[in-house]
Amino acid sequence: MKERFIIIEQLLREEAQLQRVAYKVMTASTHLCPKTRGALGFTLANKFSFGSEYASAMEQLYFTDGLTVSSIVLDSPAVRAGLRAGDAILTFNGQKLGSGKDSLDHARTVIDQRVQNTAVELQIQRNGTLYDITFELETACNYPVVLTNKGIINAFTDGAAISIDTGMMRFIDGDDELAIIIGHEVAHNIMGHIPKKFANFALGGVIDLALFLTTGFQSTAFGQMSAQLLHSQGFELEADYIGLYLTALAGYEINNAAQLWRRMGVFHPQFVTPKTWSTHPSSPERFAQLESTIAEIIQKRNAGAVLIPEGIK
Repeated sequence: MKERFIIIEQLLREEAQLQRVAYKVMTASTHLCPKTRGALGFTLANKFSFGSEYASAMEQLYFTDGLTVSSIVLDSPAVRAGLRAGDAILTFNGQKLGSGKDSLDHARTVIDQRVQNTAVELQIQRNGTLYDITFELETACNYPVVLTNKGIINAFTDGAAISIDTGMMRFIDGDDELAIIIGHEVAHNIMGHIPKKFANFALGGVIDLALFLTTGFQSTAFGQMSAQLLHSQGFELEADYIGLYLTALAGYEINNAAQLWRRMGVFHPQFVTPKTWSTHPSSPERFAQLESTIAEIIQKRNAGAVLIPEGIK
């Protein structure tokens, strides 16, 4: 039980950190995102959120069959309205959320149907007392960020949602590096890289930071494979460039971006694979562009210019 309790506490900390940083990146970049929605600023969980085997450990905290606020973004409208971690959420904009193993999926459906760039009305229970809480949502990029638990150094997007694995959460050093990773994935979505991959090469998959999960090798045609690889390299460089702007717009430090990717290369030697055979750019090329982009952003910031990536309207 003690071991499971430790695991749960770590997962909850990582989820809180992920959502805190994602919230800042998503709300700071709305003018660049083609899709937006209201950002809740809090996450929900119940005792079944990490599987039945962890239900007893979850109960040792404050989780029940019902839905409870598991993390909340400081200085968000939800916090200012009085919502707290540990509050039980009973209704969302008048719709009951229910309880049990399937309640979290049901809640996601209800929230997706009822949340726009508008107000949220919650009925909560705290220490046996019912409260009504209302607050206006901040507008954010509409790319949900979820924590996966495979224990690998990986982050990816499918064009809609962004997944960050626990292995990546334990690899990055602080919020600044996490913001760089999230910004990179958001940039893929802003630029429509996944639809472009489908349209140009009719190949499935996701744009992936972990090089051992590279895409594009399903094709039997050498020419098609080469085109896919080179196209992916261009997408990665574009995501690096725009992603650093998104990170800077959210107020995070970008100076160590190249060092982050260098550390990634130590764990994934494929970063130095000859360019022709990699879906990601060669390390020297990537580092050179990162340093150039950092200098560009700093120069604009010092001049008081608006931080908009070149070529983006």
